[in-house]
Amino acid sequence: MLVRKLPREKIEDHINRDSVSLLPLIRQWQAKGVLKQENPKAIVGVIRSLFLISLHKREIGEEEYNNTAKLLIDHISGGISAKEA
Repeated sequence: MLVRKLPREKIEDHINRDSVSLLPLIRQWQAKGVLKQENPKAIVGVIRSLFLISLHKREIGEEEYNNTAKLLIDHISGGISAKEA
């Protein structure tokens, strides 16, 4: 509900700051072979979605939220990592 009350410009500003902060880091990690050569903007979107999941804790189910978030983190990190576990 809080996010819905934010002005659209404020939300866009946060999204832009995420990209400005994360894109150079993601490209650097890709150049070093730490992350897969996927679209850097898509990786930013995936990372952003991880933070947004907390807004849906009730819909996910509060009793399963932590397990769900951990599983999602494990799959995201394994999915963008260039190194095999």
